[in-house]
Amino acid sequence: MALVSCHECNKELSSEAAACPHCGAPARATAPPGQKTNKNIVRYVWAALAVTIVVIYANSNTPEPRQKSTAELEADREKERQFQVAAAVIKSLKSSMKNPKSFELVSAQMMDGDTLCITYRGTNSFNAVVTNHYVVSTTVSSDKAAAWNANCTGKAGKDLSHVKYAL
Repeated sequence: MALVSCHECNKELSSEAAACPHCGAPARATAPPGQKTNKNIVRYVWAALAVTIVVIYANSNTPEPRQKSTAELEADREKERQFQVAAAVIKSLKSSMKNPKSFELVSAQMMDGDTLCITYRGTNSFNAVVTNHYVVSTTVSSDKAAAWNANCTGKAGKDLSHVKYAL
């Protein structure tokens, strides 16, 4: 048994009283503490319905993923092949150095899909940091200036310098 306020005179009365002992106003029916009223249940149902509608609407507006064409898939495979070739060559070049920890890739460019031109820095035998070039293709694998000039100088290729993050 709890005390509640009268809706007419605002004085306290028992929750079990049929009428207010002060003003005689009939007591309103209230639910015992902890018990849900029909009004609360209706509110919960409407809230759940609103949430359900929002979720359905949000899921219905997601676009379907676009299927790639055969040409796009081939281009993606070729990019991945070039990346893997560049990564393997650069890892091999790095491991062949006297001090592999000093290796720093400056640039890597794929020319015409089969020639890889690499510029890198590293320390020499005297611990001086030097910049070197290396060319790798199906016909040549060299650090000579003549090979660099013939295959890489003045030519533009696909930049693969992001390979350094895979090393």
